Amino acid sequence: MAFTYASVEYGFDLADGKIKGTDIEHMKKLLVKHAGESQFNTYNNVATGEKADNFLLVVGESIIFGGK
Repeated sequence: MAFTYASVEYGFDLADGKIKGTDIEHMKKLLVKHAGESQFNTYNNVATGEKADNFLLVVGESIIFGGK
């Protein structure tokens, strides 16, 4: 539920003009607000060592920000 609450609040902040475009730091703050302190890790491809810069693992759920 924390993910849902954070996503809805993020959507309202975006609609109200409090944020512009993709703001990952703002989403992290909202997730901490609703889910408590947790660790955010950028997903690493173990086979190639490359980072997927738009992919975050958050408490077992993934969020994809932006497109290429």
